[in-house]
Amino acid sequence: MISFKNLINKNAMSNGLAALALGKGAYIHGADFSRNGGVVVLAEWRGEFVTWKYGNEGFFWGHYYTDDAQSALADFMKRVAE
Repeated sequence: MISFKNLINKNAMSNGLAALALGKGAYIHGADFSRNGGVVVLAEWRGEFVTWKYGNEGFFWGHYYTDDAQSALADFMKRVAE
């Protein structure tokens, strides 16, 4: 079982990000700043894992992983390091 503990940087979880996720029906497992200052999100949405970039009050550039939490977590960590 994959652990998503300690993946949420509370400073990265803006009210807009949380509200957008809630409105989409997405469950946020992780949110953090990337090296370039953007925000990266790891979520479950519509039955699959997804990593998104967040900015300008919207999610974009999504990578989707059906039933593959390990790959989604690896992608999240890679995108945070960018």
